[in-house]
Amino acid sequence: MLTRDAREVYSKTLAVSLIFFLVIGSIQHLLQHRIHDRVFRWATAFALVQIIAIVSLSLGLLASRAWASMKKSIDDQLRPAIRDRVMALAFEGESWSSSVPERGPARRVLEESVAHALVTLKPPRRDRIAQFAVEWKFAAQWTEEFASSRSKSVRRRAISLLGPLSPIVGKTALSAALHDEDPIVRSEASRALLIQNDHAGVENVFRSLLSESLLVRALLASELKRHTRFWLNHTIPVLLEEGNRLEVERCLEMLIAWKRALPTFDVLPWLSRDRDRSLWPLLFALLPYVAVDDWIEDYLISALASNHVPLQCEAAKAAGRLRLERLIPALSATLHQDRQLGLASATAIAQMGEHGERHLEKIAAGSDRRAAAVAMEALEHITVRV
Repeated sequence: MLTRDAREVYSKTLAVSLIFFLVIGSIQHLLQHRIHDRVFRWATAFALVQIIAIVSLSLGLLASRAWASMKKSIDDQLRPAIRDRVMALAFEGESWSSSVPERGPARRVLEESVAHALVTLKPPRRDRIAQFAVEWKFAAQWTEEFASSRSKSVRRRAISLLGPLSPIVGKTALSAALHDEDPIVRSEASRALLIQNDHAGVENVFRSLLSESLLVRALLASELKRHTRFWLNHTIPVLLEEGNRLEVERCLEMLIAWKRALPTFDVLPWLSRDRDRSLWPLLFALLPYVAVDDWIEDYLISALASNHVPLQCEAAKAAGRLRLERLIPALSATLHQDRQLGLASATAIAQMGEHGERHLEKIAAGSDRRAAAVAMEALEHITVRV
């Protein structure tokens, strides 16, 4: 099933293609009295449309850059004075000495300065800035812009401004933004909620991220690490027990990405219940961070004997990280197979200390050229790393 972002891309591509075809068809129809050759007429119409499109895009880009440069110049001139006045509001007894601009560049810079102050200051100074933002309807305006605008850029800006203010005025808009159609809006809302220490909001963010793309999860990697202990103790155990297949996979991927010791997580029940072995690669990647015993060797040997190369590679990598010397024969048996698998197995053997290196040296001197090649490559990697 296509994701929401993929459907949007495909629909826009189809719409643009259809418009281009209709425009080209219209132009070739106008040219039929001047150009009688049908093929040449269509080629001419296609070329004209391309030229018009390129010129229009170029002029539009130049105009957009000129407008952005002019706006930036105006904002840069206004920003120092407005930011100083906003920072002065952080001190007790200070107030805004003139009318608050309602629109234009001054309003835009004032909003950004308020958001900047809310991020940089700490209570009670931050609370005074927040009180100013509430009294002068900044929060209400940003909430309205997010709720009513169909423009992605407007919604993105509104959520980025509401984020620092959310601890004071509530998280209603941010919770709604977690389900916005734009991934940037969703990531901004997630970041704002993760910065706070509200457990309910943090749990909602984690559950929503399970349906996000890898890119969105990567953008929030630093914020996600702040709450790993809470998720490990509360959210993740429930999702692993009650979640669907996708949620379980995403949970395991996050556990692997965090690279933290997980002594309370038991992989044995998951290896036993996963009959189709689809989760085994993720579980094997998780092995260096969980408590395991000798029983894991049987599962790794079984995976190495399968015909599924990704699973075999993950089993080899796990054996190398755990330095399971008794798996050297099973790993050696795969060196002459797929190159990716052979290199993973040879690297795993090389990670097992002197005994593994001596074993690879024997293979490198043997008659099996394919196995010798991957053994030599693994030994070179070990030598360079040392």
